[in-house]
Amino acid sequence: MKRKQKIIMIYSVVFYILAMSILFPISSEAATYSGEWADVWFYFSWMEEDGSWHEWVEITDENESILYSNLYLKVGQPVKCKIKAITHIECVMSFTIYEPGVTKAFDVVEGNNHDETIRYGVDEGGIPFWLDTETKKEYTWILQTNDNWTGGRAPLNGFCQVNDQYTTTDNLKIDLSFANPYIENEQWTGPSYTPDNNNGDGDSNGNGNNNNNDSSTPGFELAFVFIAFLAVVFSLRKKKKNS
Repeated sequence: MKRKQKIIMIYSVVFYILAMSILFPISSEAATYSGEWADVWFYFSWMEEDGSWHEWVEITDENESILYSNLYLKVGQPVKCKIKAITHIECVMSFTIYEPGVTKAFDVVEGNNHDETIRYGVDEGGIPFWLDTETKKEYTWILQTNDNWTGGRAPLNGFCQVNDQYTTTDNLKIDLSFANPYIENEQWTGPSYTPDNNNGDGDSNGNGNNNNNDSSTPGFELAFVFIAFLAVVFSLRKKKKNS
């Protein structure tokens, strides 16, 4: 009897660990910014000559040379920017993309325009309903370079702000450059962007409020683990009766 209880206890611990890993997955990717209020990631990508997208490059010190020193784009070349965040407090969160210079070197093809804020945790009337802790949000912009600024570098920036529900006078602001590419005075000859060649990125922005907490549904996975656990328990009981 004691041996049976010990086995059940071991399986209970395993079930608990599996359940926690499903409900609260640990990201192996270090955040661009990690703090008490939120973890935030900034990404940049660009279309290659064959129409494929370069893999997402996260804005980090290690990738600084890729995004700020050695990136060259042609006029009309499509690019992508993405901000992803996970909240650690009840809050309102907002994302914005902008160019610091007066001359705009990028045209928005898909997503909110320059300086237009995407707000989460606020209804259409501007009344906060507050995001829960550990809420995940992300937003992707598709842009392309234009000929307003060539023969020089054109920084493209992103901004994320988190407002605490209980500290209305305090907020978190993250302001970073996605990239600082050199815009060549040469026309892009590769394919234009269409939703069909988005390489399954999966971002459907709409008004900025339809990117839910997670793309997966942990409830189904948790139910499967629980059923497997019950099967083991019943199997142990059956073996005990037959012995």
